[in-house]
Amino acid sequence: IEGAYNQAISAGFEGIMIKDATMPYQAGKRSQGWLKYKPPRVNLDVVILSGKYGDGKRANVFGTFGIGVKDGAGYYPVGQVGTGFSDDDFIRLTNDLKQNVERFEQDTFHFLPRIVIEVTCDLISQDVDGNYGLRFPRCLRIREDKYAADIDTLERLKEMA
Repeated sequence: IEGAYNQAISAGFEGIMIKDATMPYQAGKRSQGWLKYKPPRVNLDVVILSGKYGDGKRANVFGTFGIGVKDGAGYYPVGQVGTGFSDDDFIRLTNDLKQNVERFEQDTFHFLPRIVIEVTCDLISQDVDGNYGLRFPRCLRIREDKYAADIDTLERLKEMA
């Protein structure tokens, strides 16, 4: 299993599936006989850099947020997150972020980096152009105890990748 796992990760896959050979296949259903084996999750403190209004019940609040890590005197974008927030979180973040709008471009609000959140993700990836990003980020909590100057850095992100 460990060899198959290492080979899959090296090939760029998220992990492997392990199946109990005695259990029948059940199409379209999650089965007790299948197990996803993925790398341990990565936790980072990031700052919210941008936001977009959501759809449906999130139409009146920011539903996704562009996030970044510290890079020298600026911030390096590492992806977007829209999961892990409660309805109250979306309302609170929308109200707070509206006070920090720096500019608006193509349906995206760009904010001054003031609000820190802790996210977890499956892994840190790098594209063919060398840009780093987070795979499947999810918000764990809003960090009222941290300032933007205290978040994780691009250097740490590269070390973790």
